[in-house]
Amino acid sequence: MNNKSRRCHEVEGAPDLLVDAFRTHKERLTDLHTAFVLTHYHGDHYSGLPRNGAYCGPARIHCTHVTAELLREVHGISKELVVGHAYGEVWTVPLRARDDGGVGINEIGRSELSSSPLGAAQVTFLDANHCPGAAVIFVRLSDGRCHLHTGDMRYTPEMKEYAPLREAALSCKLDVLYLDTTYGHPKHAFPAQREAVEAIATAVKGSLSSQHVCGNNAGLEGGFRERKETTTGMGNSSLETGIGASEDDSTLILLSCYSIGKEKVLSEVSKQANMSIYANEKKCRMLECVQRGSRTSSKERAIFEASKIMDIIVDDPSLSDIHIISMGIAGELWPYFQPNYNACAQYALSQKKRYSRVVAFLPTGWADASAWNRKNAISRRRVNKKNIRKYSAVEGDTEADNGGNSNGFIDVEIRLLPYSEHSTFPELRCFVEFLRPRRIIPTVFSNEKNVIAIEKRFEDLLDGKRAKQAFFSTMKKQADCQERCFGKIGAHNSGSIGGEGIAAIGDKEENGHDAGDSPARKRCKSSSLKSFCNNKPSRNEICDDENLSALVAMGFDCAASRLALHSSGGNLDRAVELLLTTKNQAKSKAETVATPKRPVDKPDKRDETATGALSMQSITHFFHPKGR
Repeated sequence: MNNKSRRCHEVEGAPDLLVDAFRTHKERLTDLHTAFVLTHYHGDHYSGLPRNGAYCGPARIHCTHVTAELLREVHGISKELVVGHAYGEVWTVPLRARDDGGVGINEIGRSELSSSPLGAAQVTFLDANHCPGAAVIFVRLSDGRCHLHTGDMRYTPEMKEYAPLREAALSCKLDVLYLDTTYGHPKHAFPAQREAVEAIATAVKGSLSSQHVCGNNAGLEGGFRERKETTTGMGNSSLETGIGASEDDSTLILLSCYSIGKEKVLSEVSKQANMSIYANEKKCRMLECVQRGSRTSSKERAIFEASKIMDIIVDDPSLSDIHIISMGIAGELWPYFQPNYNACAQYALSQKKRYSRVVAFLPTGWADASAWNRKNAISRRRVNKKNIRKYSAVEGDTEADNGGNSNGFIDVEIRLLPYSEHSTFPELRCFVEFLRPRRIIPTVFSNEKNVIAIEKRFEDLLDGKRAKQAFFSTMKKQADCQERCFGKIGAHNSGSIGGEGIAAIGDKEENGHDAGDSPARKRCKSSSLKSFCNNKPSRNEICDDENLSALVAMGFDCAASRLALHSSGGNLDRAVELLLTTKNQAKSKAETVATPKRPVDKPDKRDETATGALSMQSITHFFHPKGR
């Protein structure tokens, strides 16, 4: 979730709870009453958090025990500033009310906080199935609303059994879902995680057992594709469907991993290959933290293979033919897959043990993201050591200086495999369908246009009824706030902007009093409206002033609102549907009729809604937000 948008890190209704917000809300790090949540220890989530004792708080960081170990031991955060929680543990965050009464925001979009209490938010961490220590954040507010922030997540059907999620789904109480939309496009539909893990392990085992038989499909189960490449490589040797056997058939396996993550792959590879895996000093240090943290509670021991991860790790590269390397060494993924043969060859030549062949595995969800990546999922090249500018060979070892085999070449194969610890698009839809939230907020997107596109892909799975109810509630709160803020001003100057609260305008209209020159009143003073009002049943029979005021606040014409309320028998939801349907039909009809161009008059400022009423465009954006 490498996102600078503040809305992705704020939990609605809980202003003192921030998620992965060290960069976007750095000014709150000095606020003792703010609780910062770190969903997991990946760089794009802890970005902005000072290292090596530089962070002095006083805001505390809440996370799982695994992440707490990493923060203290690797990041250098003081123990007093890190609070570890077990999965399933419920902890609370006292909340403060906003100075604006919980309705408005200040000029830069930040809520101003006061010391008055707003109850407390109950927070629960649940396993995100992403990397060791990763959590989704379930938040229950004192008013009964529930929110879920997924951080980074790989959905599994077992998540339906999480008690807080199951309860919220069954009772239709999940309000806002902050969703990891890394793969929020329908094109991302790669294999299930367990299937992909087993396929990778089988491919590694096959590569170790099939020395240089590159024309076959050894280890390519699970639907992974092979490209037979014809190339001259980087030297003067021609290569078509395979690479000829050399005098030394020793193969080095490289597994691309992040600092933490893909431990499921490591465990299965070690099991099937019956071999330990080499990790460098930095990686070993992080895996030791993972193991200590995952042993803190029985719940975490049951979830992670990570509790025994160090049992399969060695710190001497000569003891294993399977090595962990950093993501990016084997190749670049953006904007398309570009294998790095030289880097893989250089790594192999730096080892004491001589290798004539390197097979690098790059597990990523972007493997199937484009036709190019699918076509080039397996790429091979014979690399001439003379074309490698820098590499570390064993001094005095003539054969090593010749590049790993007697001909001075090393054969490199790089495989792009569809595996990820983020949810696929079908998995995301399954998750949203299960939860039926009122609204989703994508946390991974490129721009505001992309936000709207992502939201539309899930809108059929949302709880539309609760969305409308929340909309009406918001309109009423805005009307009440405007009446409180501007009522006194309107008593002295009813013609000024904001001089009349919406409810006050409605009351004066019904009682026959003059509402001044407010725009809402002007719309209601037409002769056709007077005729309509005289021939229709009274307010008490059809609707109340609150319903009419709400519709006017939404930007609907007063006369049309009255008619809609009458036709719907006073049902506000039905009235809105009638008004929107009528508006859309009129718009469609107008678009089909060619009309001569006429000069567009400048809008009369007096016709702007003095009460701050929303336009039709605003109403549409409530259900399909343009960006919050």
